[in-house]
Amino acid sequence: MTGRTGTMGAIAAVLALLAGPSLAAPCWSSSEVRAAQVREMQTLMMVGALQCRHIAGNDALASYNRFVTRFRPHISSQNDVLKARFARLHGNGAGQNAYDRYTTSLANLQAARGAQTGFCEQVADVGRTLATLNDQDMQAMAARLVPAPASVECIE
Repeated sequence: MTGRTGTMGAIAAVLALLAGPSLAAPCWSSSEVRAAQVREMQTLMMVGALQCRHIAGNDALASYNRFVTRFRPHISSQNDVLKARFARLHGNGAGQNAYDRYTTSLANLQAARGAQTGFCEQVADVGRTLATLNDQDMQAMAARLVPAPASVECIE
């Protein structure tokens, strides 16, 4: 797990550089941090579903579909928290654009990770674990798997 933690920290640092000013706001609330972690875990699963679906024995697409179906209300509420953050910081129209850039940068980051050895196995492991969790446990897993946004200067 130590290797994953280091990798996830490096990924968060790259994310901050890719996302630009959208993540550079002075403070993230604890609910916004949790929302960002769920969103990034969802993006990991989505990219894994696309990149790993043709590997024999890997059920990443089925795992992603189960994840989204099972946790749809929780995922949706967490995305609403993120959208509200970007709207608050940038206004409604610009906030949506900033949110879109943020989610695109997450997808690009995870796609780059997809080229790493073991990515599909990690996604499969995460998917198997997610299948056994409730909302609270899924949120805790996201917090363990995904660090807080790298540009966080403070958390309210």
